Amino acid sequence: MAIAESLAALADDPQAVKSFSLRRIQSAGSPLLWEERFCVDLERVFYLRRRSQVDEAGAPIGKWSRPVDFTTLKALAAALQASMVWENAFEHVVAGAERIQWQLDVNGETWSGQLSGQSAALFKLAKLDLTLRRIINHLLHSRQGRALVCEFNIRGGQISLYNPANSPVTVVNPLATAMNHMDFLRVELAKPTVAAKGQTGLGWQFKPIRMPLPDVIPVPFEQTFIQIGADDRIHFPMKCPVSGYHQHIVRAVYSNYMDMPEDESSELVRGRAYSVEQQIP
Repeated sequence: MAIAESLAALADDPQAVKSFSLRRIQSAGSPLLWEERFCVDLERVFYLRRRSQVDEAGAPIGKWSRPVDFTTLKALAAALQASMVWENAFEHVVAGAERIQWQLDVNGETWSGQLSGQSAALFKLAKLDLTLRRIINHLLHSRQGRALVCEFNIRGGQISLYNPANSPVTVVNPLATAMNHMDFLRVELAKPTVAAKGQTGLGWQFKPIRMPLPDVIPVPFEQTFIQIGADDRIHFPMKCPVSGYHQHIVRAVYSNYMDMPEDESSELVRGRAYSVEQQIP
């Protein structure tokens, strides 16, 4: 009851509460492949995305943050109050399966919980998730953060990394580190297949193709880390022509999950970014 009363006060006037914080983490994979982290308190709102494919190919990975405003706090408090998220039981989730973790603190009253990504309780939280998504989209559009978009030029066969945010970003250079199943830069092809009888839509499976490296690695691609300025991009020095793969679907993938210290304020962005999928003429 104390949480509900405090949220009602927050929805009416954010200055009426002494403390408030909400943390929502959605993750999957063992080791971790996908993570989406949303945090907000009385001062700032923060969002982190580790893998672009959860939304759509071509979406950025990165971290964004900006000062929070009263309108955001009031809308979030009202959505939390309506959902009564704190009444959900803690659900056991096996290692690697999708999970959603919550931490709520309002006026010193705390609650933490966990739901499976397949939980029936998620239907009751749909309006709350919609409110969170609107806040996240507004934050992404503000460009206040550090982000990374993977791009592929289908005509030139060139891979680029673009930072659409307003602060420099540091990335691990795949050309200077050992590539493995978690850390790599590659181009993938898929041949669309005709749907089987009784099925709808088309399906395809992506497979990496050989990408020749240049004899001499130019500056700055001999370094372990590369910095990309705000609203800037880097073009990798190798080319991967795909014009001979008629009607195939092509995409580029940048992936790095290197195990190293990282905090919300660091320039380092890790995760997996997919370029927009294109069909080769």
